[in-house]
Amino acid sequence: KSDIWSVGVMLFQLMLGELPYRADNILLQANLVCNPRRHPPWHRLAKRKWSLGARWFCQQLLLKDEKQRPSAASAMQDSWLSKAAEMHPTEPPTENERDAMNHQHLQSHLMKMAMFAVTSQMNLSNLHHLNLRFKHFDSSGDGRLSHEEMLQVLKEMRIPLGEDPELIIEALDGDRSGYIEYSEFIAGCLDLASDGMREHLRDAFEVFDLDGSGCLTFDELSKVLTEGPNSAPASGRTAGGAVQGIRPPLARPSVLLPDGRTVDEVMRALDAGGT
Repeated sequence: KSDIWSVGVMLFQLMLGELPYRADNILLQANLVCNPRRHPPWHRLAKRKWSLGARWFCQQLLLKDEKQRPSAASAMQDSWLSKAAEMHPTEPPTENERDAMNHQHLQSHLMKMAMFAVTSQMNLSNLHHLNLRFKHFDSSGDGRLSHEEMLQVLKEMRIPLGEDPELIIEALDGDRSGYIEYSEFIAGCLDLASDGMREHLRDAFEVFDLDGSGCLTFDELSKVLTEGPNSAPASGRTAGGAVQGIRPPLARPSVLLPDGRTVDEVMRALDAGGT
């Protein structure tokens, strides 16, 4: 039941922006928490126009009598929480997302790094449905997908398992940890060719353009391809709300990149004008 209390504290803080019990020192705060006659400022939640259902749910989580406080299973059945979940259902994967996931093993190292660059610059609100999908598949709740969970991902996304799921999973696991991290999953679901992603192509270019000159040099391309798109971010580039902690698949500073090509070959392919 102490975990339920902790969830109530976090929920109250999300709703109001402050802790339910505040005092000048920890002893006074402990007295407030333990005093059965002292309660959080529930009236302020009403002023913030939180619904009666939301306020009631939070109040139940913060009941001081442990016997009256709901269990985790009971709290999950709360009507307000259930209605909130129904308002944000898990959307089925789009055809573009299926294709992007299915063709991971065919993508060049440059394309994968570009996808990580785009993902790192996208606002969390742009990734809402993918966030919900990741949480749906992350049955263990550890923030990453195991091999078994990834097989379930491919099954639910209706990707034919005859396409060799091991190749797809291995291609997604850029850091070779044996797990698909959140950032790897998000990048794997995005399709740069789709209409919704075209507006972010400039963001990807700016991540590669380390000095902000408007063109890519061999040194910049080499640094990003071998160390990752966040290896040396240009000043003033991080927009508010951008996803932090994106960890790209890193290539060791060797002759060959993970896809078997060299930086020289990638540069020649990109440099159509021979400059």
